[in-house]
Amino acid sequence: MSTGIQIHDLLPAYRRFLDAATAAGIAPQGSRGRPDARARELARILEAEYVEPHAALLRPLFSDWDHWTRPLIETLTSLDLEAAQQAVTTAGRRGYPARAERTLRSVEKHFGRSLEGNLVLMAGFGRADGYARFDQGNHCVYIGLDYPEPEDHYLDLIIAHELGHVLREGDPRTWQALGLPSVMPHEQFQQSCPFEEHMIGEGLSTAVSEAIFPGYAAHEYLFFTREEYAWCASHEQEIWAALRRFYGTAQEHYSLYARDSVAPGSPERTQYYAGFSVLQALRLGGSSIRELITLPSKQILERTGKL
Repeated sequence: MSTGIQIHDLLPAYRRFLDAATAAGIAPQGSRGRPDARARELARILEAEYVEPHAALLRPLFSDWDHWTRPLIETLTSLDLEAAQQAVTTAGRRGYPARAERTLRSVEKHFGRSLEGNLVLMAGFGRADGYARFDQGNHCVYIGLDYPEPEDHYLDLIIAHELGHVLREGDPRTWQALGLPSVMPHEQFQQSCPFEEHMIGEGLSTAVSEAIFPGYAAHEYLFFTREEYAWCASHEQEIWAALRRFYGTAQEHYSLYARDSVAPGSPERTQYYAGFSVLQALRLGGSSIRELITLPSKQILERTGKL
């Protein structure tokens, strides 16, 4: 099966950056001296070796980072070059980029669809493991292959999850059901996507990950600890009471990415758990993920009485 997704392996360029930084005698992280001066020199080398050659792919992501938390320059202040080199070596041992392509093919085969967009295998500097950016009807999926997660299968689940967003958001029917255009700028997507679709979309992507890589514990598909998953399972009434307040809103759910946002002790991203639990209930009732991935979020919530 041919695919419309182009895979971009940026780790060779990132390794060139690390080699150039080492050759330039950049001081180790934490050594004496001004950390801001060290970061500026790292930023200069990073721009030349890594960013500029892939500017069309990377600059939109870095722009988002600036709005989310902090600029990249602050991350470079604490970048450990030796640990970064080891992370690149680990990604190679795990079999990337071929491993990512196998996951992509598995998703396409499972759903009988060829996906469109870009899959960028990059350095996430520990800030990003996976992110699907929807813009003008197209997806750019970013995977941080240097993410410091010890389990080899962690990024398999991440990649399948993010490709679930490509399946869902790349289908014009998703937006037609919401009265929205299927081709819209990234900013309009963020401002217009209703909470219900966000929550169900994350639940569907989690279910896609489970369908492609069955056999792991439920908390792993949600990227929770066992304790976080147990908290959600024992506080479902509280979760739904809190989440229903977001129905009909479009951007207010970003507060749910913080801990304790639902109740004291709640993990971040409790809406992912809620969306996944809805999908689990429907699948136990006989619905298939292939059917559900195209079903409007309103209908999915109605089927389980959560609307």
